[in-house]
Amino acid sequence: MNTFSPVLLKKNRQMVNLRRLIFWSMLGIFIACGDDDEVNDLPEKRLITDVTFVLGTSGNNPEVVMTYSDLDGVGGNEPAIIGGTLTPNMIYFGTIELSNDANTPPEDIDEAINSNKEDNQLFYSVSGLDLEINYADVDGDGNPIGLFTALMTGAPGLGTITISIQRGLNKFGAGVSDGAIANAGGTTDLQVTFPVEIQ
Repeated sequence: MNTFSPVLLKKNRQMVNLRRLIFWSMLGIFIACGDDDEVNDLPEKRLITDVTFVLGTSGNNPEVVMTYSDLDGVGGNEPAIIGGTLTPNMIYFGTIELSNDANTPPEDIDEAINSNKEDNQLFYSVSGLDLEINYADVDGDGNPIGLFTALMTGAPGLGTITISIQRGLNKFGAGVSDGAIANAGGTTDLQVTFPVEIQ
């Protein structure tokens, strides 16, 4: 007849509980590491201190130049922002220049975007204006970049243009190639809002 020692049973239960504890602890570490890896896949924010948005026409109309400058970066002093006034029922061709002027010499962000076009895209959002903005440049996959644009104004009005500079995004997400940022993902390096009047 087999006999069981209460002491042995207690030790066995302790061993089982210890193994369970180790298993769940290791599982928690594994999941936490997996989450960290996903977060680390996103690029760190790139410092962009200056934005110049130049709008020209095919005629003799003067250029419209909108500027943003924030040498200490987001969260410090308030940025200096100058908007622009556009003519109704006009086609403009937009060029944007981005730089990090906190560096010496200043860093040309346009150059960095052009060297990795598939990983960068600018998004343009219009509020309160009769204004349409279309992309005028593409990367090697045929997806937009946003350094060059074509704008068509309509009726007079007051509003804003918001430009979001996105990196490490999914350009094949739904609507992204049409300028919809919702499904882009990635990191927003900078978001700038310019006051604009059409008159």
